[in-house]
This record gives sequence, structure tokens and C-alpha cells, in this order.
Amino acid sequence: MRHVGRPRIIAVDPVAPTPAGLRAAADVLRGGGVVAFPTETFYGLAAAALDPVSVRRIFELKGRPESKPLLVLVDSVAMAESVAHVSNSALALMARCWPGALTLVLSAHANVPADVTAGTGTLGLRVSSHPVARGLVESLGEPVTAPSANPSGLEPPTTAEGVLAYFLAHRMRVTGVIQAGGKSVRMGGRPKALIELGGRCIVERVVAALAAVVDDVLIVTGTPELYTFLGLPTVADVYPDHGSLGGIYSGLKAAAGDVAFTVACDMPFLHPEVVRLVVARAGQGDVVIPRVGSQLETMHAAYGKACLPHIEERLLAGQLRIVGFFDRVRVVEIPETDVARFRDPAVAFMNVNTPDELERARALVAKLR
Repeated sequence: MRHVGRPRIIAVDPVAPTPAGLRAAADVLRGGGVVAFPTETFYGLAAAALDPVSVRRIFELKGRPESKPLLVLVDSVAMAESVAHVSNSALALMARCWPGALTLVLSAHANVPADVTAGTGTLGLRVSSHPVARGLVESLGEPVTAPSANPSGLEPPTTAEGVLAYFLAHRMRVTGVIQAGGKSVRMGGRPKALIELGGRCIVERVVAALAAVVDDVLIVTGTPELYTFLGLPTVADVYPDHGSLGGIYSGLKAAAGDVAFTVACDMPFLHPEVVRLVVARAGQGDVVIPRVGSQLETMHAAYGKACLPHIEERLLAGQLRIVGFFDRVRVVEIPETDVARFRDPAVAFMNVNTPDELERARALVAKLR
């Protein structure tokens, strides 16, 4: 599988992979590409571990924090010694446990890219017992990275189909859409998005959370003059006064991307990793949406272009309940527990609609810094 373009699938026997199949995968690595491959547990993501550009592609594909080092596979003690300082005690462990599940953390040589070690100066090494994983390293003739083949924060895949589902989504262009069409009645008409919170107005906080994950951002609003300071494109509602469903339709129709990740303008505690949870699964359904208890978070969801005719049908019929069209499309739900790994869902999906909620947000912002 390459970082760009259509993924190539190489069929191999997991017990006795052919040299030709392994050479084909190794050639992808030599060309600076990335290969997903089976291991003893889940699929890993290989790049040539000594090539800094290839290593960066792993971080980009996974959305992996730069503070997390990468596991590296070698095929022998000699290869381990080429990238790390190996003590006598480490040699004894290698002789006893390799190939196998044992990962040894050793001091890295200077030829190992800093991204691999995350600046720690140490390197996690293992010789895999899986014929494909070990054969890939042997065919390349140098170490390969081996983090799990999934976007950061999601479950590691155990099948090739699972890998494709994750990374076909990566190839999709995703537009972040901020809904700013409400009248702020409960705030006395004061635009909620422009209220200052923690040194920035709320909409600036929303933009910052989205910009780290999506390809571009636009705003759906009937008052574009209020948002010129953001330097973002704005669009008006195609169907004015049709509520949030109308805003979702307008943003999705205008989106340059294949998918519109849609949020409200008054959500000050969006978390980029929670946004990434949704965006990373965009290729798996027409709607990708978190569920908290019985509540679907319709204003923190990804909507694909296939939703447009079904939404428009509802709008023309005056049926404005957002979930009303869900039975016509493929819906993928993200469980509350996945969200909670990064932020309390009650905080991540919090809106500031009333003066009381604003006071609560001001109390929270200091704790979340």
C-alpha cells in the first residue's frame, strides 16, 4: 500500500509467502512507500525505518503523536547491532527469545531517524515469528517500522479488509463545516461563536480543533461579515430557516471534500483526537457519528455526499429531524468509550447556548488548559 494513489494488494500465503510477493512489497518500501502486513497479532504498517521521509509518512498516515516512538522489526542479531547498542545481556535474551514476542529497548545508533525514537535515543527492536513479517524484513535487507496499521486511537485491524477500510478514508478529502446560522435567542441575540473564552472567541477554538485534522474549513452562516476575521470561506443556507438539517445540507453541498465533518460554532471543547476518531472512519459509512447513551451527536459527525439527495428530500417535505434520513444511508456509530479515551464526552460535545452554560464553560476552561 502506498501513501498516495490507489492501494495495491499483494496476495501472499501467510504460512509460506513466496519470494516474489515479498520482493514486490520490499520494492514498495525501497521506493519510499508504505506496506501493511500481517503479524502474530494484528496488521502492522511498514516503512523503511532508516529513511526519515518514509518514517514521516507513517506518522502522517496514522495521525500519530510525535511523542510516540515506533517499534522496529529486524531479521537477526546482526541487523539489530547495525541500529542499536547490544549488550551481552541483550544478546542472551535475543538468543533465547527471538524470533518471538519479546521487544528489547536499546540505545539507538546515530543512523536511526529521531522520529523513530521520538527523541528518546532508545529503540524498541523485535524479530517477528510471523513468516510474512520476518520475510519482508529479510527481503528489504534493513529494518522496518511496525506500528499497528490503524489511525491513532482506533482499534488495530486483524484483516486486510480492515486496513483498507481505515486508509481508503485517509485518501478522502474531508471539509470541516462550522454551522453558525443560529439566532442565539437564549443568549439575547449575542452571537455565541464570538464570545470570548479562555483568551479566544469560541469559534476560534472550534477552527483550531478542526484545522489539525481536516483538509479545509468553511462556515455556514447568514451573517458572513461577522466571520471575515477568520479568513475562511462562508456559504449561505440553500434552504433558509430549515434548522440544523438545512445547515448540514448547505455545508455538505458546498464542501470541496468528499465528506463534510460538521460541528456547531458553539462547541468550545472540541478535541482534535475525537474529531480524528470520526474522520478516520469516513470511508466506512455515509454518516459517521458518535453515540453517547441514547444520543447521537449529529453536530459532531461526518456526512458523505451520498447523503445529499436524502437530506434534500426531507427538507422539501419540511421534515427537519436530522436522524430522519439515517435509515436511507449507511451509518457507522462510534461508541462513547472511544471518545472518553481523549475527553469526557459531556465536555467534548458541550454547547454554549445559555448564560448558565457559558459560566460552566468558563469554569471548565481553566481546568482543561
